[in-house]
Amino acid sequence: MTAPEQTFEDWPAEADPINTAICPLIAAVFELTADGSPERARAMNEVLALPARIRAALHRPRLN
Repeated sequence: MTAPEQTFEDWPAEADPINTAICPLIAAVFELTADGSPERARAMNEVLALPARIRAALHRPRLN
């Protein structure tokens, strides 16, 4: 029996600086909140929404 063939995505050319920047926030939330707590869930929802919000702010057209 042969193993099924797997396909893997290529590594990105470089790390995304916005996603990399939120890693310490994720670690802080895990250190400061209890496992499975509603506080952790709320905080993680906020942290995980940040990259999209930051990208949107960076791509807004300037009016000057």
